[in-house]
Amino acid sequence: MLGKSLPVPLSHSADDRLRDEVIRALHRSGYSTHWNVMVTVQSGRVCLAGRVPTWHLRQVAQAAALSVGGVERVESTLQVC
Repeated sequence: MLGKSLPVPLSHSADDRLRDEVIRALHRSGYSTHWNVMVTVQSGRVCLAGRVPTWHLRQVAQAAALSVGGVERVESTLQVC
């Protein structure tokens, strides 16, 4: 097919890739169905916001984010409710 090209995927920034990895780590923890967490990343700093049902799950989310290579710091405003 001349004149046609496949769409080129948009390149993701390092922060976007890191955010995707943190989200995958949260899902791998096995508890992701129990929380509503938003993940943002800026210059390697991860911010977790939202709600979790227990203090334990708050710690699990923070530990999962810290386990990702490239994460320099985790800030959490997760609320336990």
